[in-house]
This record gives sequence, structure tokens and C-alpha cells, in this order.
Amino acid sequence: MKKYHILFDLISTQGYPNGGAEFCLTILQNIIEKYDSESHQLIFLYDSNLPIVYELASPEYLEKEFKFICVDLANENSISKIISTYHIDVFFVGIGQRLEKYSLKNIHCRTMIVFHDLSTIEVNDNHLEYIIYANSFKILLRMLIKDHIYSVLSHFSKKKINHVFQFASNKNIEIFTSSMYSKEALHYYFPTIKNTISVIYPPEKFIDYQHDITNFTLKEIIASRVKYFIILAADKLHKNAKFAISVFEKFAELNPDFYLLTVGLDKKEFQNHLTLPYLTSSDLDHAIKNAYCLIYPTLFEGFGYPPIEAMKYGKPILCSNVCSIPEILSDAPVYFSPYYKVDLFKGLKKVVKDYPLLSEKSLLRYPIIQKKQKESMELISNSILNI
Repeated sequence: MKKYHILFDLISTQGYPNGGAEFCLTILQNIIEKYDSESHQLIFLYDSNLPIVYELASPEYLEKEFKFICVDLANENSISKIISTYHIDVFFVGIGQRLEKYSLKNIHCRTMIVFHDLSTIEVNDNHLEYIIYANSFKILLRMLIKDHIYSVLSHFSKKKINHVFQFASNKNIEIFTSSMYSKEALHYYFPTIKNTISVIYPPEKFIDYQHDITNFTLKEIIASRVKYFIILAADKLHKNAKFAISVFEKFAELNPDFYLLTVGLDKKEFQNHLTLPYLTSSDLDHAIKNAYCLIYPTLFEGFGYPPIEAMKYGKPILCSNVCSIPEILSDAPVYFSPYYKVDLFKGLKKVVKDYPLLSEKSLLRYPIIQKKQKESMELISNSILNI
């Protein structure tokens, strides 16, 4: 029986931690569990010029533990040559944009590409950078200079990104994305893509759960039993945390029993503001589980994990009403505009007023999303393995 040869892209897991990389990691774990050495051969593509972020996706681990073949693109310098050498039947790419710097010529095998969102394109097109970087004079100055010579810069950046999406319009390409919103974004910005675009929900994140909390400050906060609203990845400017912090300061003046906990931002802004650094996946899970409510003031989102992680524990969700969020979360959260402070202020009061109802809504919505995540995992894993 002929083996089915699979080339799995590890480059999408390299460089830095992010949701798309964790999606690839979960898919990797799932196909390894289903892998049958008699009917499949797995080959992994990586780039030794990029940092390895996750041990489970490192060539050393995969070669040592499973005897898989790992091919360094930095040495081979040609994806098409690798595909030809190893007689690849299917090439899986976990984050399409990560192929921007590589040649995609002469790739004719069945190729599955995931475009989670078009955040860079949409942020620039809607000039959201002026909101995101409003508190940084240096960055604003650079953006003004960029706008002055925009015609030159956009020519090269557009040419670079079009290289990937031009490839994605080939007949041998199967495209996947994480929401109907992202699907429509692909149609809007790249109308030449006529391929079928399948919507798949990214799978639940893997949490290496530990009963003990390792961060001492978090342990003290939970032990104190204070009621805290939580914001995650607060240092990432597009998550819009400073907007929410300024509103919560006003709210806390009127409601001194409530606190705001930000993860990833170390500067305390007011008396009832608690801060934590980035946490382990287990500690973060504890932080969410013991929170009063999650605030998600993001300016852009192709899917959005944090609200789902909070819904699992029946936490009310207070989040911005942009992009894919209403599609994924339906009527469970309290929505607000991420541009109007009064709208968030009103939402904070609504969470306190309608807490039991909002908690129940989260618990009802979570299994619906979880079911879709599991179905999506099976669909894409089985498609990669051709089973």
C-alpha cells in the first residue's frame, strides 16, 4: 500500500508565541495521535534561522521521540524541491502569511493553507494604528513620515503580501479561516481568490494544568477573595487595554469593592488596579477561573480565545463589538464600542446588575463553541491525513 506523504509546516510555530502558532501546535498533537506509520509518512518543514518557541514543535523533539524527518528550509532553500524529493501528497501551512519571505513557485501538490485573519491589512486600511499608537509620540511620528511616502512603501509591502495570496488562488490550494468575518475579509481584499474557503474554529488551547499556583502575587490575590475584572495581554496595543483601564478607574471610584487585574502590564494606574506579568498556561487558567468578569476591549479580532476561556467557567464577558466577536460569542456577552468610554462604563454597571443572567449565558454558549471546535479539529486533521 502506498504511503500518504505529508509535509507539515513548523515555520508557523516559530518566531514568537501567538494564537495561530498554538493552533498549529494543537493540530500537530492531534495528527500525531492519529498517525499510522504504515499508511502515512510525516515530514516537517522548519527554518533554522527562526527561534524555536515550543518544544513539542522542535525538530530535535520530533526526530528523537518519533523518528520523524525534519527538513531545514534554510539549507534547502526551495519548498518545491522538498516536495519533489519526498514525493509529498499534501502540504499543510498553519499560518499562510508566514510564507511571505519564501518562494512558492512550482508547488503543485494538494496544499492546505490557514489564514486566521487579515489583521495587518485591515488595521492599516482602517487607520487603526492612530488609535493603537496614540500614546507613543515616536511611533506616531514614524507613521506620519510613512504616510508622506506611502505610495513608495505600499508598493513593496503590497507586492510582498500579494505573493502569498496570488499563490492561494491556485487550483491546488484549499483555504481555511477561523470565522465568517475573516472569510469575507479574504473575499473583500483578494477577489481573485475563487477557491472554496472553509471556516474552522481553532481548537481549545492545551493547558498544562497544575493544582498549585506558581505566581505568588496571583496566589495572594485569589486568597484575598477580592472581586476582580480581568484583562489579558494588556501590553499588546491592539488589545486596547489602556482605554479600558481609564474607564475602570472611574468605575472603581464609584464601586470601590471591585478591582481590575491586568496581565502583561506592570504599571499600576490607580488604587484598585492589580498587575501581573505574563503567566504560565496553568496560572492563567487559575486567574480566569477566579475572576469576576473578563473585559475584552480589543480593536481587531479574527477569532478571540480569551472570552471562550472565561465562558468555560461561567464568567460574564464584557467585550468590544468588532469583527468576528459577535459571530463567535452570539448574545452571551455585554457588548460595547471600543472607541466610546461611556459605552464601556455602562457595560460595567450592567455586568454587576445582571451578573447571574450573564453567567448563565456564558455557560450556555460555551458548549456550542466547544462542539464546533471539536468538529473543526476532526475535519482538518482527517483532511491532512486523508482519512
